[in-house]
Amino acid sequence: MPTALLLWKEVTDVAQVEKYTLQQAKAIIAHVERTGATHSNESINPELTRLNYNLWPPADPDKLILDTDTPGQSSGRYAWRRLEKRLSQVSCLDRDDLNVLCDWCIHLGPDVPPSYDSYEAFFKACVRYICQLYGAENVVFAAVHMDEETPHIHIGFVPVVQKELKLRSNASEAKRAEYEAAVAAGKTTVERVDAHTVINRRHLQGWHGGFQQFMISALGYDPAVYTGVTEALGGNLTVQQLKKQPPDWRRKRNKAADAFHTVRRAEKSGSRPPLNARQEYAEAKKNPPQANPYRTEKKPSGLDDLIKGAKDRGGRSGW
Repeated sequence: MPTALLLWKEVTDVAQVEKYTLQQAKAIIAHVERTGATHSNESINPELTRLNYNLWPPADPDKLILDTDTPGQSSGRYAWRRLEKRLSQVSCLDRDDLNVLCDWCIHLGPDVPPSYDSYEAFFKACVRYICQLYGAENVVFAAVHMDEETPHIHIGFVPVVQKELKLRSNASEAKRAEYEAAVAAGKTTVERVDAHTVINRRHLQGWHGGFQQFMISALGYDPAVYTGVTEALGGNLTVQQLKKQPPDWRRKRNKAADAFHTVRRAEKSGSRPPLNARQEYAEAKKNPPQANPYRTEKKPSGLDDLIKGAKDRGGRSGW
């Protein structure tokens, strides 16, 4: 199937989810933990990687162990072991194209007060929300990245559902005996990896509303995790479209987003937005940065080849 049809796009203003096969999971975990010697993401500043930190496991978060010889590289490898352990505990189809890991990337809300404590409280609340939705037992990493353009957290989990325990009509005697023993013991369901059931169109349609309400309740204020900025600046872009944007696209987009939020905050407080913000936002509305034609994409890196942007092989996303 064509990869471009299966990419998940941004779901809210600040959050997006991607799905990975076991092979792809190796690459995204290396990116999250910064264990690769090189980075295909040019926005990573190795000098700031020391500011990254982990929030998982909650009682004893993974330590960031930086390599003294290679700036921005970490030697701490934790998430892969947790992924393997959880997969060994659940039922999983033996298919190379099976998505076994989901990753929510959640950016800092634009109205979060600028302080370390406020940032940490925001990201910890994000982790609690993901645990509430998908089960803490399924989470394998929660890593905050401070070394890219905007602070954000990656929260990865194994997409597990409870399935009714069934016996095939052509099951062997051994399987039949195993089934009967399980039923006799009161075990009528089985945990199974099923990314399409966990992350599907219907789930995503209601995700941002629940997230917004949870964050307001958890933090005591609205961090602006859903403001409409994505739609205002031209709508969603696929991963492939993002890769094809010109070099200065992200700078222009961020400038337009800043103007949007300045205008939004002023209108919310009942004051008049600054002239430069109004002019910048007016120009962005006439020429939305996320609707501009994009250039031909450059040759993908090895990391891009491996992860290729989160495919949902269980069904087209429609996003």
